[in-house]
Amino acid sequence: MVGRLVQLIVLGIVAYYGYTVGLPWATERFNLRSEPTEEDRAAEEAFFCVSQGDRANDQLVSEVRQIIRPPVDQAVWSTVLIQVGGSISAAETACSCSGEACARVGEAMYELRQLLTLFDDMVGGRSQSFGNPAVRQERVDRLLNEARSLAGG
Repeated sequence: MVGRLVQLIVLGIVAYYGYTVGLPWATERFNLRSEPTEEDRAAEEAFFCVSQGDRANDQLVSEVRQIIRPPVDQAVWSTVLIQVGGSISAAETACSCSGEACARVGEAMYELRQLLTLFDDMVGGRSQSFGNPAVRQERVDRLLNEARSLAGG
């Protein structure tokens, strides 16, 4: 009975050592890691692009909801313009990939930049007519959803 318990303990130690030391050694020694394929890289780029587009969109929506009610503090709005503009630029940079998902996010970022300009004109009193921001926002959301689907997410 005690001998059997000792055997199990020794077997457990050997299995643990094999898993924590032997497996990583064998993986590195025999190069068992598979290299990512071009398809894997493209999917990763598309996913990153979509996530950056979502981030820029979420930031604009969040900021506008917080400060768009009159009177709007111009200093705060200027900060929002810089931050959201930076997020849109980051998404555009991340979407330099050639896939269809990246193209959709690029379109969405164009629309988002137009929406930001529309809000800026409204806040600054430069708008000659009242544009419908909800229509542009719906288009941005639709394009991002299409991109997400194309990226496999």
